[in-house]
Amino acid sequence: MNKLGIGLMTAAMVLLNSCAGRMPAGQTNDSPEPRPYMAELHEAATKFAAARELPDAPQGKFPSPAKSHALQELGVARSMVGDTVGAVEAFQEHFGINLQEKRTLLPGEAEEVRAILADHQPEDALQAIVREARNRQIVMLNEAHHVARHRAFATLLAPELRKLGFEYLAMETLSPGVAQLQARGYPLSSDGYYSDEPLFGDFIRQGLALGYRLVAYEDSSDPKAIPLDPFDAMAAREEAQAQNVIDRVLKENPHARIFTYVGYSHLTKGTQEMPGGRQLKWLAERLRAKTGIDPLCIDQTAIIEPRAGTRDRALADSVFARRDDDSVVLRKSEDPHRFWPATPAWDMQVIHRPTRLEHGRPHWMSMRGYRKPRAVPARLMPKAGQRLIQAFAKDEATNAVPIDQFIVTAGDANPPMLMLPEGRFRFATQD
Repeated sequence: MNKLGIGLMTAAMVLLNSCAGRMPAGQTNDSPEPRPYMAELHEAATKFAAARELPDAPQGKFPSPAKSHALQELGVARSMVGDTVGAVEAFQEHFGINLQEKRTLLPGEAEEVRAILADHQPEDALQAIVREARNRQIVMLNEAHHVARHRAFATLLAPELRKLGFEYLAMETLSPGVAQLQARGYPLSSDGYYSDEPLFGDFIRQGLALGYRLVAYEDSSDPKAIPLDPFDAMAAREEAQAQNVIDRVLKENPHARIFTYVGYSHLTKGTQEMPGGRQLKWLAERLRAKTGIDPLCIDQTAIIEPRAGTRDRALADSVFARRDDDSVVLRKSEDPHRFWPATPAWDMQVIHRPTRLEHGRPHWMSMRGYRKPRAVPARLMPKAGQRLIQAFAKDEATNAVPIDQFIVTAGDANPPMLMLPEGRFRFATQD
């Protein structure tokens, strides 16, 4: 993996995996009212505005802790309202990337790209994962919590794994009351931590329609029992997550096939060296040690919308220049079961085509034809300022997760279009 990828993963592990997504027992949002997405976006933007003037970290590479935390919140809030570009930019700044810098390939990077492609063949990611998953009991796919595209890809993968006999869909985000969600067939804002984002909600909705049995495996320990030391808290969380998968699935059905959707580094195999020289075993490694099951681990987070002038962008541009598909892995030319990069941390690395806009929305939202563009009803457009346009499945509750939503601006002659599957919908707005 390139140095940037290693740096991003390390920072993500330390800052985003300690407690992010943890849903303590009893902590839910049971309001029957729709989630106030725009109010939360405004609040995140206000927090960032207050933190942005703070000095950066002493080494000058990363933002101050307060600014970094504010950027993370802002990135997630932007992703919730369909601002995929703004979400990525917030996290790039969080990782110390100067967004104004015009990057050019460093000496040797062009040669590195040529060497990678000389030794590997691009393959459609879904086809490759299905081939590798045929004889696996557990498949783990990760996401960055601010990247809705990762959930779109997971939604496309779910039916392919279901055809192979995978029957459980385990998700880090879910709150403990998963039986009600299973019976209802669609998610409410009270059902999870990140699942309020429309593409995540629809991932759950489509998984249920396919017949998956949902598994909530997040550590729901009493907050008072969480160790004060951040490293110890991370280790305790990983141990609890692994044991929950075992207790809630494998004890009753030791041959169960499980599609596990995680955040960032939870799918890391082996032992990871952390800051200070301490060693951490993540969820995937703990499951392997406890059960003897070697999970197929697929990463989406090491390469996220790479910037022009970087090695990863040059690699992506070269790969997709002669292809029509949107997501690939790089298979070793002489061995169809080995993939780039050669790392013991995971088995496969997905590279997504850099995003372009179609109908004002990310091109990948079509999801191979599952979603199609639909004009925003004129009556919903704002007369001034900005407005969040929301589409809900017509027969779902008022606090259901939207099917799609994004922000429009008054006076826009060509506003973005909704991206909706087949069905009947009701519309709402938030200012």
